[in-house]
Amino acid sequence: MSECALSQKLLHTIIENISDDQFPKKPIQACGNAGLFHPSNPLSPLHLFQIASISIPTAFVISQYRGAAERIAKWSKNEMVRDQIFSGTAYSTLGISQLSTSHQHIEPPLKATKTTNGWYVKGFAPWVTGAHHAQYFILGAVWKQKKVLFCVHEKHVHISDSPELITLNQCDTAQVHIDSIVDEKCLLHIFGDEPATQTGSLRSIAIAMGVTDQSISLLKKQTMMRPILKETQSMLEKEHQKNIISLTTTDVDRIMLRVRVNQLALKSAQQALVACKGKGLLVGEKAGELCTQALFFLVWSCPQSVQNAHLNIGSS
Repeated sequence: MSECALSQKLLHTIIENISDDQFPKKPIQACGNAGLFHPSNPLSPLHLFQIASISIPTAFVISQYRGAAERIAKWSKNEMVRDQIFSGTAYSTLGISQLSTSHQHIEPPLKATKTTNGWYVKGFAPWVTGAHHAQYFILGAVWKQKKVLFCVHEKHVHISDSPELITLNQCDTAQVHIDSIVDEKCLLHIFGDEPATQTGSLRSIAIAMGVTDQSISLLKKQTMMRPILKETQSMLEKEHQKNIISLTTTDVDRIMLRVRVNQLALKSAQQALVACKGKGLLVGEKAGELCTQALFFLVWSCPQSVQNAHLNIGSS
C-alpha cells in the first residue's frame, strides 16, 4: 500500500465512519481490514494530522493501536499474535506511560519477576487507551531496575471501568491490572541504555495540530457572519501553516515544535470559543470541546522539557 493510496482511499473510509460521540470502532475496523496495523504499511504524522483535523479521538486511538503493533513487529516472536494483529483480526494497545511520564515520583506501579516457567508480572498500567476493545496489551514494567516490555493477552489482565475525564472519553482510557505468570514468549524486550518510550513524538504533535485545524474551521464559519474575525482567522492560519511545514521537515526540533503546537492549540481553541460566545459553553458544542481537547496535550506524552516551558521553569 503506497502512502498516496492510504491518504486517498483509507483516509476517506476512516473519515466516512467517524462518529465523535463514541469509541471509533468502525474506523479502527477499517484500518485493520486495510492492513494499517501491519508495520510495512505507512502511517505518517501527516496522515494522523489529516484524521485529527476531523476527529481527535479517532486519531488518538489509531496512534495507540498502531504504536502497539509496531512494537510487536519489532520484538515479538509469537507468530500467532503477529498474524492476528497485522491482519486486523485482533487489536493491541499500549500501557507504557509509567515508563516515561506517569507515576515517576513514586514506586513503579508495574513490576516483573523472572520465574522458572516465565515471568510474574504484577501491578497496573495507569493509562491504557482503547482498553476494553483490545485483545493484547503492551505493558511496561520494571525488573531489577531495568525497563521491560511484555505483550500479554486479555485473559491475563483485569480492566478497570474507564474514569470520566474532562475530554476524550470516547477513547476508552482505563487502568489495566495484572497479577499473573506469563509465558516467556510474552517478553518483548529488555531495555539497556536506550529510552523505553519516545514522548513528544511527531505523531502526538500531529494529533495536537488537529485541534488548531478544527478551531480555524469553526472560526471560518463565524467569519462568514462577522467579517471582523477575518484578521484573527488569518493570523492563526499563518502560524498553523508554519507548523504543518515543520511537521514534514527533516530533523525538526520536536521539543520546540511541540511547545509551539500546544500553545497554538490552546490559543486557537480559546479564540474559537470567544467567537462562538456563550453557545460554545453548552455541552456538546464544538468550541468548548476543542478547549478541553487542547488541554489534553499539556499532559499526554508531554516531555519534561515541554512541561517546563509551559510552567516557565528555567526560562529566567
